[in-house]
Amino acid sequence: MTCYLTDETSADDIGDGFANGIFAASKFYPAHATTNSRHGVRDVASLHRVFARMERIGMPLLLS
Repeated sequence: MTCYLTDETSADDIGDGFANGIFAASKFYPAHATTNSRHGVRDVASLHRVFARMERIGMPLLLS
């Protein structure tokens, strides 16, 4: 399953989900950039720790 990133996504939740096989990757949708993305990311800087954790654990980032 992929994790839908939001401004509130936690680096710990991402790390735990990946380690436990719940998440295979995370999807990045800018808010309002595509159909059904109204809950997407508005402030990419809010995900700095999430991206750092993903890089460290080797979790793929999917861009839309």
